[in-house]
This record gives sequence, structure tokens and C-alpha cells, in this order.
Amino acid sequence: MARHRPGDYRPVGFKAIIGQTKFGCNGRGHVNGCAITGVAPDMGVIRNEIRRLRFAHGEMTQQELAERIGVTRQTVNAIELGKYSPSLEAAFRISAVFGKPLESVFRYSED
Repeated sequence: MARHRPGDYRPVGFKAIIGQTKFGCNGRGHVNGCAITGVAPDMGVIRNEIRRLRFAHGEMTQQELAERIGVTRQTVNAIELGKYSPSLEAAFRISAVFGKPLESVFRYSED
């Protein structure tokens, strides 16, 4: 196995980033747009209409939606509250449940 020297580029896997400083900084440079300081760049926000759509569809519960898209109720809650951005696959599944295009369930804004 080759040894890495200081300054060599080494990709940082997702699991390696978890638990490091805020937004994946590894303290050695820029990772995921983050400087050594641990300050995240200005990023947009993904907003969603999941709660409104759930109630428009027979007051569907978070648990019912979770079962239909294959995630936990806690995940649906976090997505709904904007604390977690869904994977692309989960976003498409959510849109399909409500019979709506992706852009009418989720929207990205810079503010």
C-alpha cells in the first residue's frame, strides 16, 4: 500500500467527514467549500410543501408518508422542518406520493 506524503491529495469519504468540524472541514484545507476556520460558505435553503401536501391528501401522517417512501417518521419530520435535505431519490419518491412535480414540492432559495 502506498504511503501518503504531506501535501498529497487524498479524497475524504463521507464517513470520514462525519464528526469533524462543521460542514465537513478536516482542518487541513478546503473540503466541501469550507475553509480551515470551519466557517461554512453562504448557502441557499431548500424549502418544502410537505406538511401542506400531507394535509391536502387526507391528513396523511408523517408515519404514513414515511412508510410509502421507505424512511423513518423521524426522517420525514426532519425533512419537513428543513433540518435535513432529502436525497434526490427520496425527494422524487415524496413528489410521486403526492402526484406533483419535484419543483412544486421542493424549492431552492438563496436567502
